[in-house]
Amino acid sequence: MLSAKAQAHRLLQGHDWWVLDCETTGLGNAAEPVEIALVSGDGQLRWSRLLRPTRPVESEASLVHGLDTDHLAGAPEFVEVYPVLAELLRRRTAIAYHADFDRFILDSACRRISQPLFSCRWQCALDLYELWRGFRPTLSIACEIEGIPLGATHRAGPDALLLWKLLSRMAGR
Repeated sequence: MLSAKAQAHRLLQGHDWWVLDCETTGLGNAAEPVEIALVSGDGQLRWSRLLRPTRPVESEASLVHGLDTDHLAGAPEFVEVYPVLAELLRRRTAIAYHADFDRFILDSACRRISQPLFSCRWQCALDLYELWRGFRPTLSIACEIEGIPLGATHRAGPDALLLWKLLSRMAGR
């Protein structure tokens, strides 16, 4: 098995991946995406959208990311951004810090609108970090440990950029 550094280095050498982050209406099985962001291999935020959910944003989630139902009222629904997001993710790897959660959220959203699941591979950066350092911290704590300035967090774009920086650090860049 490749070391975490070798895996991160190999990921960053390719051009067929995105760092992906989602913010959601909550953490339960009925949670929906309210924001999705993609960062490219060169560390640039390439795609970011707020989304209007079909259910209210839970107050606990709103306290974390600062988005509430009123704030999202003018945003497109997931069904409206699905075609663009499906094309962006097609035959790529989506690297997320909690990949199982992000995948569950997006798979559930696809099912709710009766569309195919995204045809991408998933890579969990938290699993990679655990292989590297031996424990499973939050993204913020991992970045603090690695000396990566946090800035704004708990929004999809800034968190995806933080994860890109963490992957770069893991790869020895």
